Amino acid sequence: MRIAFNFIFCADYLVMAPDVSGVERCSTIYWIALLGLYPIVGASVLVAVRFMRRLAEWHLQRGDGTIEGDPTIGRGAVMAMPLMATAVGLLAGLLGLGGGEFLVPLLLEFGTHPRVAAATSGFLIFFNTSSNVAHYLLAGTIEPFMAYGVGCFLFAMFGSLCGLLAGNTQYVKEHSYIIIFLVALALFASAILLTLRGFSEISWSFTGFCPA
Repeated sequence: MRIAFNFIFCADYLVMAPDVSGVERCSTIYWIALLGLYPIVGASVLVAVRFMRRLAEWHLQRGDGTIEGDPTIGRGAVMAMPLMATAVGLLAGLLGLGGGEFLVPLLLEFGTHPRVAAATSGFLIFFNTSSNVAHYLLAGTIEPFMAYGVGCFLFAMFGSLCGLLAGNTQYVKEHSYIIIFLVALALFASAILLTLRGFSEISWSFTGFCPA
């Protein structure tokens, strides 16, 4: 379901990209593509909630009790998770980030195990960023930086492999707070860098969303 939704989102995103489809912002097709995505998002949330509840009932029938890493799905969580996910998407879009910097702490706040939160974030970001990659490839803006991007990809894969090997050690498993501390440290460093860059390049001029 998540993969199917990603294809729908990617196609919808490319339709709204003027440098790919030529659709002007605030045109009829633009608003149809933008607003038509929200019913699909709502349906996805309902399906996910139903799946999580069935999973909890299945564990209860087996007598497993509370499974570490599975968030508790209650009325408050059902209402809070989509709202917080929207805030994460908004911040990621405004700052040009992948969203993992905010998604992992959000999952930890809802009681998800750190290892599960990291794996979930990586899985979601892989699909979320694929729409941006497709956009830049079709628009031709990524071609001059292809070699640089491949190099960064290889270094990122190496870092991910090192993190995976370190995370599988018994010490890290017994001290899961280390992952939380590293995430908090990365967020703090990102906040400092973004603040410094924001003040150095700040502009208080605002333009209309729709072209005149």
